[in-house]
Amino acid sequence: MSEKKKTVPAGISLAAGITAGAVEGTITYPTEYIKTQLQIQKDNRFKGPIDCLVKTIREKGVLGLYRGLSALVIGNAAKAGVRFLAFDQIKALFADKHGKVSATGMVLSGLSAGIAEAVVVVTPSETIKTKLIHDQNSATPRFRGLIHGVRTIVAEEGISGIYKGVSAVVARQGANSAVRMSSYGLIKEKLATHYPIDSKGKPIVPWYTTFFTGAIAGVITVYATMPFDVVKTRLQSLNASQYNSFVDCFVKVLKNEGVGALWKGATPRLGRLIFSGGIVFTVYEGFIKVYEGLKKADELLFELDGVIPLSYHVDYWDYLGWKDPFSSKQWTNRQLQYQESLKSRSLYTPQAIINGNVGVVGSKKNEILGILTHSNLNMDIVVKDGCAYAEQNNDNLLILQVVFEKYVQVKVGAGENRGRTLHHRNVVKSITNLGRGNVLKLKPVTNQEGFCVIAQHYKTNAIVGAAVVYQ
Repeated sequence: MSEKKKTVPAGISLAAGITAGAVEGTITYPTEYIKTQLQIQKDNRFKGPIDCLVKTIREKGVLGLYRGLSALVIGNAAKAGVRFLAFDQIKALFADKHGKVSATGMVLSGLSAGIAEAVVVVTPSETIKTKLIHDQNSATPRFRGLIHGVRTIVAEEGISGIYKGVSAVVARQGANSAVRMSSYGLIKEKLATHYPIDSKGKPIVPWYTTFFTGAIAGVITVYATMPFDVVKTRLQSLNASQYNSFVDCFVKVLKNEGVGALWKGATPRLGRLIFSGGIVFTVYEGFIKVYEGLKKADELLFELDGVIPLSYHVDYWDYLGWKDPFSSKQWTNRQLQYQESLKSRSLYTPQAIINGNVGVVGSKKNEILGILTHSNLNMDIVVKDGCAYAEQNNDNLLILQVVFEKYVQVKVGAGENRGRTLHHRNVVKSITNLGRGNVLKLKPVTNQEGFCVIAQHYKTNAIVGAAVVYQ
C-alpha cells in the first residue's frame, strides 16, 4: 500500500493561521504590552513585570494593558496566516515519498516561513505597535489611535517609518520560526507515537497534547531567540535613531547594559509564548480538523489507498419532477437486495454499503472510516491484457465488471438540491456478469470511464475480492 504526500490546501492553511493568530493575539496581548514596556524603559520606572502590571492598571485602568491591541491582532492574524501558509507549502517540498520531513527540513521550512512573515507583515505591524506603546509613556502622547498613529508616522518618516528594524525583524522571525516550528513538529512527531492511528494513518492526538507541545516549543523559542527580540524592539522604538544598525544596537546594549539586558522582558515573553504556542497550534490544528470534518465522506474515500468507492444513483428522486441522468431502477433494486441481505428496516440516501456486508448512513464519515480500518478482502483478482484472472472463482461467486464515469457534474432541477450543481466521482453506469471460469474477457470502456472487477457472493452479497482500473 503506497503512501501519498498530502499538503494542506493553501487557502485552508492561510485561513487556519489567520484564525489562530487572531485568537492568540487577543488572549495574550497584555503580556506583550508589559514586555514591550520593560524593554523600552530608560529610567527603570518599572521594577519588573508585576510592578509594570500594577502601575499600568492603577494609572490607566485595565484597558491600558490593551493599548495598541488592534495593531497587534491584525498583524498577528496576518503573520500567522503567512507563517503557516509558507511553512506548510515549503515543508511539502522537503517531504519524502512517505510525507516524512527531516529535522533539517523542518528547520529550513521554519526559517523560510519566518523570513516571509517578517518582510510581509511583522516589521510594519510591530513597528506601529511599539511606537504606539512608547508614545503612551510620554508626558503628552501624540497618537490618538492606530489610524492616526500610522498616518503621523508615515507623514513624518515616510513608508520606511513603519519598516524600522527590518533586518532585526528578519533575524528574529527567522530564528523564531526555525526554532518554534521545528521544535513543535519534532516533539509532536515523538509524542504522536503514543497515540492510536485513524483510518487515514494519522495519529489521533488530543487537543491538550497539542497545547502542551506548542507550549514547550514556546519555552524553547523564548530563550533561544530573546536577544533578537530585544534588539528588534530597540530599533523600532521612538529612540531608534541612536542606533546605526542591528549590529550597532546589539553591541551598544551589550556594552552599556551588560549581557543580562539581552534577555530583558524574557519573563513576560515567556508567559506569552507558553500560552501563545499552546493556543496558536491548538487553534490551527483544530481548524484543520474542522476542515477535514466538513469534507464529504465520499471525498475522503478517494484519499485512502486500497479503497474503491462506487456511486450508485437510485431513482427515488426522479419522481420529484427532475430525473437524475445517472439514476436507474437497476441501482434501486440493488439497494433493495442489500436491504434484504443486511436485514435493514428502511431505505435511505445517502447510504454506504461496505464490502457488501455492512450498511451505514453515507454522511457518517467517522463511522465509515472506522469500519474500513477493519475491512479486508481475501480473494485476489488480477486485471491484465483485457481479461480478469480470478483463480479462486467458484459456483457461489459472481464475477462482475462495474463500469463507472470517473467524474460528472449535474445541475439539479428539483428537490432539496434544486438549483445546485453537484459533483460526483465513480458514478456507476453498468454492471456485467463475466460468467464462470478463472480467465474472463472484459467489456471495453471509453477514456472517460474506469472499471473495477468484483467477486460477490450471490446469496449473501458479500464482496470478497476486487481490482480497479482507471483509464
